[in-house]
Amino acid sequence: MSNYELMKEFARYYGFSDPELFESEKRVAENVLKPVGITLEELSRGGYARIDRPFRIETTSGKVEFVSQRRRLRGVPDFPDLEEFNTQKQNDDGMLRLLSVTYGDTISSQYHNTLLKDEKRIFISPKDALKLGLNEGDEVIVFNENGKVFTKVHIDNSLSEGCAFMYKAFWKSIAGFTVNELTSDDVVKQFGFQAAYHSTYVKVEKKN
Repeated sequence: MSNYELMKEFARYYGFSDPELFESEKRVAENVLKPVGITLEELSRGGYARIDRPFRIETTSGKVEFVSQRRRLRGVPDFPDLEEFNTQKQNDDGMLRLLSVTYGDTISSQYHNTLLKDEKRIFISPKDALKLGLNEGDEVIVFNENGKVFTKVHIDNSLSEGCAFMYKAFWKSIAGFTVNELTSDDVVKQFGFQAAYHSTYVKVEKKN
């Protein structure tokens, strides 16, 4: 369900009756747009609208800091040591590094209910397809120690050998599964406990 519907369900479940929690979607949109002087009708006609408002980056320098001074004060290096965090597995074991990226027409898990389509294939390189004996459109099992999903293969010339990707956040009610059934919950403590989703490895085998 959408975030809007989810929040209303939470409110009902916990017994909240504040009218603000049950405003219509149109009213919510109007209230969000009102402070910046844009009407919902104007936005609907054009699809987008320019907002003229001051913007200040809240850093010591007032600029975007690619090298963060606050991070230095915490004793964290400016950039990760790629050798230290390299978890590449041997190519001969048939494992592919799975990247899970956001679909171009959505914001993570938002707007799937309005988009009403999915892209659940796994994208692999021509070299990996040849090595694994796979052809375009083959039905496959993608699996690792975390779980498995059933999908189809799309061969993509832009991918490097050893890498594969699938789109994240498609609703299970639409796609039938989510890529999170394969990703781990590991984090990298040295870099703000960020998730290590892209250190996920999978095997891809043709479905019998």
